[in-house]
Amino acid sequence: SNMNYIFNIELTLIIYIFFNQVVQNYNTTIRRFPASIIAGFTGFTQKQYFQAVAGSEEAPKVEF
Repeated sequence: SNMNYIFNIELTLIIYIFFNQVVQNYNTTIRRFPASIIAGFTGFTQKQYFQAVAGSEEAPKVEF
């Protein structure tokens, strides 16, 4: 149904936002002293944020 479709889109957006917050915290942590030294020795590197694919900024047309 349309409500399930909308709910799934909203849930997906929440997951992407949460993921990006976790990535931001991780990247910040491995750049701070003394964690940056440990991260450098153990091979921890910065992670990429989730980025939507081109064209996804336009919402799909939904009819009720």
